[in-house]
Amino acid sequence: PHHHLTPTMSHCSTTFPAPKGLLLSSLYTLLLVLPYCTSFSVPNIGFDRFRVSCPADASCIQQYDSSLSVDENEVWAAVYRSNHNLPTVLLKDDFLNSMRIATTDTKRSSLKIETTAPPQQTTPVAVARLCRSPHFPNKYTLDNMRCWLKKETLDDSCDGGSEHAEALCCAIDALLLHHLTTETTDASVRNATVPVFEGVIRTKATLVSGVLLEQRGFQPVEKLDRDMATHISSLETCLEQYAKRTLEAPMKSNAQPSVALQILSKLGLLDVKEEMQAASKLMKEEQDKDNTRRDNDDDYDPWAGMKQY
Repeated sequence: PHHHLTPTMSHCSTTFPAPKGLLLSSLYTLLLVLPYCTSFSVPNIGFDRFRVSCPADASCIQQYDSSLSVDENEVWAAVYRSNHNLPTVLLKDDFLNSMRIATTDTKRSSLKIETTAPPQQTTPVAVARLCRSPHFPNKYTLDNMRCWLKKETLDDSCDGGSEHAEALCCAIDALLLHHLTTETTDASVRNATVPVFEGVIRTKATLVSGVLLEQRGFQPVEKLDRDMATHISSLETCLEQYAKRTLEAPMKSNAQPSVALQILSKLGLLDVKEEMQAASKLMKEEQDKDNTRRDNDDDYDPWAGMKQY
């Protein structure tokens, strides 16, 4: 049945006609009660602060920092502010980026910096890189996770607790999704003896990005190696963490369940048993090579070519 609500409040001096229909009446009641509820807040569901370009062009990365070199075999992710942000946020970012360029980027500090209203943001707020490891065959390195947003500005509605962390999260997820999409596109031509994800991605993380990687299932290394990696990918824990993120995404104001769900679906295509066996075999081969190289280093005498006087 349709209910006709006529709310009476001592705070209201104006009487509004109540709409017909149960749904409209409920929304109408919420609209009237909301200003009087100091402890009640409505999350901004579906709000996306950032957009990602992956793989990003070299020109995009150069806009972030002209000192960064981009190789054709590397994959970069560039994170920008989305159009969902207020113009004041874009103006503030534009000002802070101009100050950053003027004080840190010597190659571009002499350029004339102008702002427009509203600004057309062409400079990424965060970048990250995924490339083949120069030290380990069939493995990748995730590094250069950089963001110029202030990490001290905390926001509980952001993924990671701040806009700085959320921008890095977008870059990490985009690179992981690109890697999984590329490696699982044609499984028939892939070498089954080489793992796709288990122990394949080695990362060089900071105190901030390390926490974000662990929240996605990456495991800290047990010992430092010659590439100075801090975390490595783990299929089982990443499956567990991304499944958890997919379930928790609708409860967060800025959640993007589609990205976590896409990564989870790609991880689900991999056979855990085969990945573990291939990773174990690859690790044994690397250990044998390290032992051989260490034995050769022990036999080498660096003073053998020196003449004695």
